[in-house]
Amino acid sequence: MPLAKWIRAFHLMCSSKKGISSLQLQRNLGLGSYRTAWHMTHRIRLAMKCEPFAGLLKGTVQADETYVGGKSYGQGKGKGMENKTIVVSLLQNDGPKRSYIIHKANAHTIKALITENVEKGSNIHTDEFNSYKNLKSDYKHMSVNHAIGQYVRNFKDGSKVTTNTVEGSFSLLKRGIYGTFHSLSKHHLHRYLAEFDFRWNERKATDVERTTKALLGTKGVRLSYKPLIDRTVSNVFQPEPPVIKHGKPRLP
Repeated sequence: MPLAKWIRAFHLMCSSKKGISSLQLQRNLGLGSYRTAWHMTHRIRLAMKCEPFAGLLKGTVQADETYVGGKSYGQGKGKGMENKTIVVSLLQNDGPKRSYIIHKANAHTIKALITENVEKGSNIHTDEFNSYKNLKSDYKHMSVNHAIGQYVRNFKDGSKVTTNTVEGSFSLLKRGIYGTFHSLSKHHLHRYLAEFDFRWNERKATDVERTTKALLGTKGVRLSYKPLIDRTVSNVFQPEPPVIKHGKPRLP
């Protein structure tokens, strides 16, 4: 593959707010097959993901979950969502965003994910979902109640509690999935999350700066086709099992 086409592909993926499909990339670059373009986009997504995070998130962090793909057959959080994939995002105010796939949106899994990614003592802002209610032992947890139409809580000292920013990032993700990609496999979803997180975290940079940073992420990185399609590898966040005491599970 000519280097010029690789650079164009990086620029197209870094400058497209809602992403670019492999089919469109194939047309734009004049590639010989869809498979070549598809493999190319996933290798670029891996480069977007590879920069190591500088420590834990801290300060004020918004946390929320969303459901991706499939069809919903009920109303309310988590109802009728059995055939959807659960994505949890942690977003530091004026800082980076990290997104993960989880099997179950229960208290144990969500607390384990937050503990692994957020510095203890930080402010955690969520909605009223029950799975967030065991965070107060390690974090300053505050919430907004969407059920009564509350999306921002303002305080006299000028501070506020909201999850509007992380929810806004979900809107971009879903518009990209349904409008650009139309459908995607759960097996590859983590790389699409890395792509959208990368563009969100670098949203204040120019297209050229964003492209340059993604290109730097290719150093020492390789994703051949066989590992790409290997479905035996799980990309879902796996928490440690709950502590067992006196025959009953005790959540840490």
